[in-house]
Amino acid sequence: MAYQIKKTNGVELLQLDEKTVDKTHAPIRFIGRKVSGYGEIENDRVLHMLEHFAYEVEPENPILGMLWYNTAENKLNVCINETGTSKWLPISVINGGSEPTTPMVGELWYDMSERILKVCTAYNPVTFVATWLNVGPLNPDIWLTIDQKTQTVDTVPSNSISFLFNNNQLIKYEISLLAKDLTDTENVAVWKISGAINITSSGATSLVDEPNYEIIGRSGTAETEDWTISVSNLSKELVLTVTGISGTNTIDWLAASQFVIL
Repeated sequence: MAYQIKKTNGVELLQLDEKTVDKTHAPIRFIGRKVSGYGEIENDRVLHMLEHFAYEVEPENPILGMLWYNTAENKLNVCINETGTSKWLPISVINGGSEPTTPMVGELWYDMSERILKVCTAYNPVTFVATWLNVGPLNPDIWLTIDQKTQTVDTVPSNSISFLFNNNQLIKYEISLLAKDLTDTENVAVWKISGAINITSSGATSLVDEPNYEIIGRSGTAETEDWTISVSNLSKELVLTVTGISGTNTIDWLAASQFVIL
């Protein structure tokens, strides 16, 4: 009696006769009834599936959805077409270092020399030339460090966060800032601040127009005593300061921020 071998979707792949080993419908061998000495065949195919057919040459007779590990390129691929030239699609990984030699459309590459993430939009297998689209960041030269300072003057607490930049240009920003009284966690204030700063080649920094402040929420003494926030600038530095009203608040503020370059 023959076996009916079906795919997951119910489509029949083959009729497997008795005492038959099929090698033509898939990368693994199918074993029919009454085949003697099938133990070696069974062990081989289990191993091949475990290693995802790891080899520099693609497996013969691929099945839609199967995985193949290409040892020549160190890439895991999935079969998207059982026939034709575009059978395999690399499973999305971010390649670092030098440009991939044979990228597929949609493949990601982090160009470490330019510090930009790119996606392949076209590849010519004849000329071996790929077209890459920059994903981001828009300006990889922008980076910043954060310095947080806490102080008290005449028992009035304040907390400052400094954003230090390495580049010289006009920068638009949007910041979400939270200040919390660590002694009484009910005392909380949240702001959204947006604006722009200009950094010259000499390092001089100036605010472009007055920053926009938006109150997101307040609670506790942050609401009744009206905590304040201010923005100032130093050399290549943007400084945000939150100030309380009375010494009843602790000087140990917690300030967290989300900085977005627009």
